[in-house]
Amino acid sequence: MDKRLKVLILCNDFPPLNSIGASRPYSWWKYFKQYGLDTVIITKNWPENAASLNDVMMKIEATKPHPPIIEESEYGTLIRVQNKLGIYEKMLLYKKGAFWAFVRKCITMLSRLLLFSFPYFDQHWNIYREAQKFMVNNSVDVIITTGEPFILHKYGYLLKKKFKVKWIADYRDGWFFHHSTRFSRSPLVIFWRNWEKIFEKKYVSSADEITAAFPILCDELGIMFNKKVHLIINGYEEFAENKSTAKNGLPLTFSFGGNVVPDQKFDLFFEAIYQLKQQGLINKEDVLIKFIGGLLDARQNTLLTPYPQLLADVFIMTSRVTINEARQMCLEADYLLLFLIPGYKNIPSKLFEYLSLQRPILVIPNDNDVVQEIITNTKTGIFCSDVMAIKQFIMAQVNHKKGGNSVPATGITPELAFKYSRQYQAGLLADIVKAL
Repeated sequence: MDKRLKVLILCNDFPPLNSIGASRPYSWWKYFKQYGLDTVIITKNWPENAASLNDVMMKIEATKPHPPIIEESEYGTLIRVQNKLGIYEKMLLYKKGAFWAFVRKCITMLSRLLLFSFPYFDQHWNIYREAQKFMVNNSVDVIITTGEPFILHKYGYLLKKKFKVKWIADYRDGWFFHHSTRFSRSPLVIFWRNWEKIFEKKYVSSADEITAAFPILCDELGIMFNKKVHLIINGYEEFAENKSTAKNGLPLTFSFGGNVVPDQKFDLFFEAIYQLKQQGLINKEDVLIKFIGGLLDARQNTLLTPYPQLLADVFIMTSRVTINEARQMCLEADYLLLFLIPGYKNIPSKLFEYLSLQRPILVIPNDNDVVQEIITNTKTGIFCSDVMAIKQFIMAQVNHKKGGNSVPATGITPELAFKYSRQYQAGLLADIVKAL
């Protein structure tokens, strides 16, 4: 019988934190055992039932210092280290006003400048120290680090060098190629991107394998590091079969899960709704828009300005909710919203969760690439790329629902959707581990 390999995974996000960053390593921890791997996770001790970013920070600050918490389960070993706030995060909690905002920015810049050279500025260092301690006392065959935060790739580099083990560097999003910064023209953002690129190339160049969550990032990293980069998409966790609770008749309901980011074309959708209201073609009983979990990040209202105020009678932004609650809200929607960045050929993680819910997806705009391919092959959505097209689509759907009609579920089957599941993707990553 082949020896079972032991895999050590280092990650910042992990349940009960409800995020894509938490779900990705959780799926490996959950499914690796059935693929012949023994798994140990080292992560942070995250608070439960946090409704906002401020709530998360308050609960972390209120947690008394504690040694690593070790949990054994049917999936493997989970080690939760002390979570702590950075100096700038503490200032967010306790120091208000313009002066302290300026001081906080200065401290943030200094910390970011020195982060990769001096552990004092690294609030994630507990993860590395616990990993080093674990590896001194236990045999490990392969290390996986998953970013963000990308400082974890430094830990993979150091542990590989010290313990002579294989290391896989996983990218949930890009580092130098991150979607939230790559299009910025700010001189400061350009500086930070190129400063951190020095460390990215230094550390990740030594990885035995590199994985990434969408095809264009695989291509870009492949060019940067001159090696093959494996595609491991985020995928969905559960397939909701015949559980739609979307209602007949009005309002026409749209749901969006998570946060919008700069350059996504959410403004086209809101502008279409605003114009329809201004023209008297729809009223507050006709349409309902839900942004699920948006209140966790105060920047969401800023990004959406001025539409939350202009469309307050049809727009709801909720606090952070559990995964099950978010899924239920999506199951109640007529259409799920997916906003893309023009010219950027990535696969938003929420696309896979949307597929599993079997509710039709409104994609804005068409990427004419990988998202179009997935939506077309699975027959799960429609694309609108300008305000006029969105207005026409909304009016057609409002008129359809005025007759007491419903928007039916999509026809995707579990068999067709399985290759987009986290379970299947964990199997692909397990094959990469075993091939090292």
